[in-house]
Amino acid sequence: MTDFSTTAKSYAEALFVIAQKDNSLEDWVSFLEDISLLMSNDCFFRFIDHPGFEKSIKLDLFLELLSLEKTTKKSAFIKLLLESKRFVIVSQILFFLKELKDKHEGVALAKIFTAFQVSDEQVNNMISIFESKFNLKLRPQILIDKSLIGGVKVVVGDRILDASIKNKIDELKNTLLAM
Repeated sequence: MTDFSTTAKSYAEALFVIAQKDNSLEDWVSFLEDISLLMSNDCFFRFIDHPGFEKSIKLDLFLELLSLEKTTKKSAFIKLLLESKRFVIVSQILFFLKELKDKHEGVALAKIFTAFQVSDEQVNNMISIFESKFNLKLRPQILIDKSLIGGVKVVVGDRILDASIKNKIDELKNTLLAM
């Protein structure tokens, strides 16, 4: 499979600049989410990807489904994706655009691994603690990893805080083996 991440990142960076100029970053994120949702439908994706249909018909369908005029920046973006056959990377473009948005807003993704489901109140308490620890505004993503046994493991960017029971057991094992 071809890695389109460099191309997707370039598209995201260009959209970020455009969105910054007219203060429409949230609108562009929402727009890409809508396109991603459409492209996740296998039937729709096959239609868009099929070479037997005219690009103008595909563009008109997009414009109708997304309630867009032909003269907007968004319709020009759809036309660009159609002409360059880049709809396969829309979800990657969205990922990178969200990443740029978060960085611009001083927000970071906090992947919080727990051994079991946690309540919203527990998540809010953890986020409050981790925001002061990492000195960042955090957007939580809760992931269940039963191998942790208990406790939490938090990944923010390239920083890891591992307060899981599994980690404590591993540390104890390594200490005992080193004796």
